[in-house]
Amino acid sequence: MDSTVFGFMSSTQLVGFMQRSAWSLRRLGALALLALLAGCEGDVTVDMTTEQPADPNIDQVVANVRGLEFTGSSGTETLEFTDQQQLDFMDYSDDNNPFRMFTSEELPEGSYTGVRLLLDTDQGDDAFVTVSGETGQFQLNVVAGDYAPIDFEFEDNDRQSESLTLMLDLRQSLSFDDDNDEYTFTPVLRAV
Repeated sequence: MDSTVFGFMSSTQLVGFMQRSAWSLRRLGALALLALLAGCEGDVTVDMTTEQPADPNIDQVVANVRGLEFTGSSGTETLEFTDQQQLDFMDYSDDNNPFRMFTSEELPEGSYTGVRLLLDTDQGDDAFVTVSGETGQFQLNVVAGDYAPIDFEFEDNDRQSESLTLMLDLRQSLSFDDDNDEYTFTPVLRAV
């Protein structure tokens, strides 16, 4: 016969309660560990707009974008699309039509001081410029750009979010080579 412990629970009930409690404590500990690990990152949302090129006759500036590269205290971190995106940057020259690059993507803790576009530098005919009144397309040679200055930090155990809007300045990013009859695209970004 089971005797009562503490006047309200049998010893069998007490053993069962302790086993369930131990399982619950392990589960609670695992959940706490996950919460701590999740707190070591922050998430970033990034939109991009463009500023029109100097030549008002340019209709299209098309290149394949792979994502973004961030630089900071821990080196570099990349956010890449599942598949590269072929973008006509002229489609995003209206402030009311930004390109949403990433939504709530995780970056590890650290201080971030720069960001740049990751482009497919071996694009062949996929990168081009079209100009009103000209027949055909001009080849677009893609060169990696410099980092645009940014300033934010994700701290240990402090879940944070950042939102950035990047402006791609096509006035400074495009140059035309008269001898080879082609454009060079060196992206110049700034955070706005």
